[in-house]
Amino acid sequence: MRDIKIGFIGAGHISNSMSIAINNIEGIEKYAIASRNIDKARKFAKDHNFKKSYGSYEEMLNDNKVELVYVATPVSYHYEHVKKSLEYGKHVLCEKTFTSTYKEAKELISISKKNNLLLADAIWTRYMPSRYKIEEIINSKIIGIPKILEANLGYILTDRPRLFSKELSGGSLYELGIYPLNLSLIILGNKIKSVNVQSIIDDNGIDLQSCVTLKYNNDVISNLIYSINSITDSRAVVAGTEGYIVIENVNNPQNIYVYSKERKLLESYSKNDGIKGYEYQLKSVIEAINNGMIECKDMTHIDILEEMELVDIIAEQNRISIT
Repeated sequence: MRDIKIGFIGAGHISNSMSIAINNIEGIEKYAIASRNIDKARKFAKDHNFKKSYGSYEEMLNDNKVELVYVATPVSYHYEHVKKSLEYGKHVLCEKTFTSTYKEAKELISISKKNNLLLADAIWTRYMPSRYKIEEIINSKIIGIPKILEANLGYILTDRPRLFSKELSGGSLYELGIYPLNLSLIILGNKIKSVNVQSIIDDNGIDLQSCVTLKYNNDVISNLIYSINSITDSRAVVAGTEGYIVIENVNNPQNIYVYSKERKLLESYSKNDGIKGYEYQLKSVIEAINNGMIECKDMTHIDILEEMELVDIIAEQNRISIT
């Protein structure tokens, strides 16, 4: 089967990582890169062995050889760039956070269905083997019934101007919060009774750090903390009636430990495949396209909408808190 030709919108840091990942898999060809700065596009193309470089996104989308577009621009531009790509007849893999709002996500999914084009969310933790290992442990009932999830993710990212711009959908929710939110949705599902948000918001309306408590219909609580101005240990604990799970590195799980009620280690899992992780979502996208699917089985359109519905609720509570 021939390789799918991919074109990148955006030549920033995350595009570098995605390009390197393509080197490790089959079924996809680095074809085009588009940036608003043609010199930046040409340098990226040279450094990463892309065949074409473009100084505008629309110019690249006019290239009929581009089949799949990877959108790696700031979150506030995702809706515009994904919509245009779909309207040009391209499959799309869009970086996290998928869009700024639920409404935007719903419209884009509707367009993908209408045009029979793949639309995927590049929240990489959904595609990793560690995600399925966690589900396997939960389903085995080795820790009994999950009752509490605690997860935190914090980095000091105060040197990134983009994260402090409302126009670019900056803030901790879109940058980091999306990871513990997805972990909660994976492990506990979406039957959420209430959402309570406590955030520290700066004078420009940027959420610097938040504590989000989700109360589920089955009397389960999820407590999620994320921050762009402090460092955390980035761990998660799933507490059950018969034991608990410790997950190290919430946004790229490396080690998973399972303990009994007596706090005795029962089993452990370590990610030691030697790859960073972008490869898994690329493989899922390739499989979906080759099978004529418009969504990835690892992160379906329903999953995307559940994710964005929760993002909307949290963002709205943040807005209310500063008015």
